[in-house]
Amino acid sequence: MITFYYVRHGTTLGNLESRLVGNTESPLAPEGIQNAKDASLALRNTVLTKAYYSPMSRAKDTAMIVLEGHEQVPAFAADELVEWHFGKYEGVVHPTHQEDVDARIKGNGFADQGGESREEFRERIRRGFERIVRETADGERVLIASHGFYYVEMLEALCGRKVRDAYMSDKKTICPVPNGGISVFVYDHGVFRIERFAEDPREWKP
Repeated sequence: MITFYYVRHGTTLGNLESRLVGNTESPLAPEGIQNAKDASLALRNTVLTKAYYSPMSRAKDTAMIVLEGHEQVPAFAADELVEWHFGKYEGVVHPTHQEDVDARIKGNGFADQGGESREEFRERIRRGFERIVRETADGERVLIASHGFYYVEMLEALCGRKVRDAYMSDKKTICPVPNGGISVFVYDHGVFRIERFAEDPREWKP
């Protein structure tokens, strides 16, 4: 069995401006650095054997902060962990295009706008985790540092679990996963299974 600790990147300047920043670079805000430090503290006693991160700076920087308390953990960039490509909606302020963007997020995605369809995105997710599993030995505990919408689509693509409606029912936010949020899922005998949904790192109990 392989255990994955999934951490969403910390709050970015784009997040603070309510912008869609899928394939767009947006650095961590001071709050985002603190989110990552909170995740690092929450996972300080968790043994990690390796890490994979989206090469977007916000995810890479989050991973490096989380790993500060873990000596000699090898870390690798993985292009397959990059956030959904929103096409022409990259960088737009979400409330100004909310109806159209929300319909695409719930529907078939952004292929007709120069981005990725939902199925293209999910196929990239599946391909990425197939590779990570091939490169990972049984019993390892792996940090994944990636993005919010990636997490939601990953759970549906890999684990068959729909979580969006549950999150959105009580959180008025573009993305239904907290910045710095920690989740646990496992790969066991060819099956991915969610163990813990994403939680605020300040509320994390090992």
